[in-house]
Amino acid sequence: MPVFPPLVALVASIAGYQIPVVCQPLTPGTSTMATIAVSTAGSEPSTTQGTWPNTTVEGGLTAFWRYVPPGSVVTVTVAGQTVTLPNTPSDTPYTDENPPPAGLKGEVAVPVFVAIDQADCDKYTSTSAAFRGRALIVAVHEAMHVRYADGNEALTECRAMKTFPYLLTSLFPSIADPGPSPKKPRDHKALTRWKRAYAAWLVRARPWKAQQALEAAMTKAAQAYDASLPKQYHGRSC
Repeated sequence: MPVFPPLVALVASIAGYQIPVVCQPLTPGTSTMATIAVSTAGSEPSTTQGTWPNTTVEGGLTAFWRYVPPGSVVTVTVAGQTVTLPNTPSDTPYTDENPPPAGLKGEVAVPVFVAIDQADCDKYTSTSAAFRGRALIVAVHEAMHVRYADGNEALTECRAMKTFPYLLTSLFPSIADPGPSPKKPRDHKALTRWKRAYAAWLVRARPWKAQQALEAAMTKAAQAYDASLPKQYHGRSC
């Protein structure tokens, strides 16, 4: 089993910048307390505490969003993590999908932290390839929300599934394909040379085959998780 980077580092590597990642039970009715400090040129800095309710789906996971003025510097403190996000852009896809209410007109929606169900966080460090595969696609999906500041679930899942195989391969050590095994000769005089060649081939083939089996099991788990998602997660190309 490969040694994966911590979830926070994994999400940051996909998103392109650091963002807090919270692991906690995400059953309906749970919430997460975060402190958001916003600094905008020409305005007094503000710091507020907010409670972000979980999604209504059992075992949910989500990126959480906040409306702030364009150009703002946002610092998030949540679950013992304090992270300053990149300067707020002038627009995001999420803002267009969910226009700010009247009192926040002209502000931009940006992701401020990611919450992943504790069960999936535990699966991420499991020795089970199937558990690791499911946890990895969960993390990739949320990282794609952050990378594109996009709330569209179908488009985000498309991006996650498209990225998954390349990311998975990058997380495993590079092992060369040993090629086909040496063919056993009929000539008994050549058997000794064949046995030596076959033993050397096995040394290369065993770790390669084991890694291929792990990647296949993790991919199968990710595909099964994708298939289990409701219809709003499907139907988009990317």
